[in-house]
Amino acid sequence: MSSSFSPIVGISFGNTSSSIATVKNNDKVEVIANPDGERVIATALSYRDGDEYHGGQAIQQLIRNPKNTIINFRDLIGQPKFSKLSEDLKNRCSAGAPVVDIGDDVPGFIITNSESNKEIKLSVDEVVARHLKNLKLAADDYIGVNNKKAVITVPYDFNDLQKERIAKAASKAGLEIVQFIHEPSAALLSHLTTKTTSIHKDSNVVVADFGGLQSSVTVFAIRNNGIFTKIYTESRQDLGGSKIDDVLLKYLNSEFQKKTKVDATKNPRSLAKLKSNAILTKKTLSNTSNANISIDSLADGLDFNSSINVFKYDLVVRNVINEMVTFVEQAVEKSGLDKLEVDSILLTGGASFTPKITQTLQVVFPENQVKVISLVAGNELQHPDEMLSAGAAVQASLLADDLYEEDDLEKLLGHSVDVPQLNECIGVLDGSKKFVTIFDKYTSLPARQSFKLKSLVDGADLEVYTGKLNIKEEIIEKEEAPKKEEKKEDDDDDDENDWSEDEDDEPEVLKTKEIEPVEKLAELGIKATKNGVELIFEISRENKLKVIARDLKTNEVLQQI
Repeated sequence: MSSSFSPIVGISFGNTSSSIATVKNNDKVEVIANPDGERVIATALSYRDGDEYHGGQAIQQLIRNPKNTIINFRDLIGQPKFSKLSEDLKNRCSAGAPVVDIGDDVPGFIITNSESNKEIKLSVDEVVARHLKNLKLAADDYIGVNNKKAVITVPYDFNDLQKERIAKAASKAGLEIVQFIHEPSAALLSHLTTKTTSIHKDSNVVVADFGGLQSSVTVFAIRNNGIFTKIYTESRQDLGGSKIDDVLLKYLNSEFQKKTKVDATKNPRSLAKLKSNAILTKKTLSNTSNANISIDSLADGLDFNSSINVFKYDLVVRNVINEMVTFVEQAVEKSGLDKLEVDSILLTGGASFTPKITQTLQVVFPENQVKVISLVAGNELQHPDEMLSAGAAVQASLLADDLYEEDDLEKLLGHSVDVPQLNECIGVLDGSKKFVTIFDKYTSLPARQSFKLKSLVDGADLEVYTGKLNIKEEIIEKEEAPKKEEKKEDDDDDDENDWSEDEDDEPEVLKTKEIEPVEKLAELGIKATKNGVELIFEISRENKLKVIARDLKTNEVLQQI
């Protein structure tokens, strides 16, 4: 990383929130706050009395001024025709200004100037440009310079047209997009550059991004020289933090109905109040064990006062949490990896701040094999809402560093390049015929490894094999526990523990992994030397293997295949 101050900022541009970051002259990543002190800035614009509001100020307008408040517009960029928009994309904006045809089948928004009572048409591109301009101004104010360049995050499923439209909108805002970085890559890059990282260079890492409206799971392989390449990625547009909000909203409304017999969801303003408090309650219970809800004049002039503890909250939202965890499990399975082959799961996105997600993943994945990395677990320092901009800022600092040429950047940041990979591991058999891995599966090609043998039996054969993972299962029967006294189930909070009590009766299955040799690729009969032997293994981009044995002192080639 450059020791000079990076002139390129990193921007995370999400559907529900955005953030900006930069790398300071002490190589520390700094997430920038806007003038209101918000480091996580709501992706929202609102118009009232001729003024334009952004971030939290815009979100506050959803209750009293929803038709002039624009939200959840990120994924509308690059959608050329209103008539082709999916109902899901349209519904995302329904709590604020609806997305409409502003002419010639162009999707956009119509807001009303309350001073002149005139309607103003804004295309999606214009809304994005205004939002990015606001982010740029916050960065300019914090850094004290006119920032002209940025690295910006995008989902893996964004197409070239969407990226092009974002770049044009950014240009209108006074920013040149020097590179797009995929969101999971940015999250992983952010974590890998922290001092707390426990991810080693040869590992399989799952990045689970639980955002406001959607979620993605990406499986990466990190190999010999730090390159990380994508094995598999999948996204779901119907699963995110808003689904937790909706479930909690329904619960709060049911509590209000029990007390008043009034359905608060029938009135748009009451619904907006409930939604706002559901989000606040979710955030509160991520840090504390109890949350109080107090809403003045929620519906029909009636106030709503209640409280919920974290145990009840976990019970209310458990189906959504289980759906998120299942999504991670299924993505790992589709990637072709066994759970035991996963080394780490990195959680990012605002919804991942919900402690129950981390806790459930720690139960579902083998705790001694898989490390779940999150702010909740205490092994990640960056807030999940800020990881993407932090990773983009790290990428920006690398791009700004004259020490790195373009080819070096591609090697360092494997997420930006598609490279061939090994589809099986390669290794040798040791003296006891056990498989010793030389190249892990998914190693990027070309690749090279070497190791030294100081002592060698004369005429020893070195056998090179492909390897296949074998999962061994051992069933461990549990001792029969004494019967518990029956208790009355008069507290529905106890239901959340039923599954764990049932599981206690099941025998434990201990799984271990080992690599078995499959196909012999080469065999070397190596003559011992007093100087020792260096073995060099090389695999070309075309997946051709070369093995060289040479004298450690003289470098004389003893054998080559």
